[in-house]
Amino acid sequence: MHDREWNRRGWAVTSVREPEKPRVTAPTSCPFCWSLNLKTTSKILDESTYWRCMTCGEIWNPGRQGRASPRFSRHD
Repeated sequence: MHDREWNRRGWAVTSVREPEKPRVTAPTSCPFCWSLNLKTTSKILDESTYWRCMTCGEIWNPGRQGRASPRFSRHD
């Protein structure tokens, strides 16, 4: 995104702003057992944050969760 600003001499200066990153929130439950007891060791939540279910022990990343896991895929 570009913003036009004026410097002290009255010349137009165009600056480029970084696009805003989507806000990442903590998952509400484990996608495997639906437990609410989740933990992460990450200090900052982002799309690469991994989560551990303290009930069933599964570890996952919500951003990668959209791909089918071999454990749950169907083989017809």
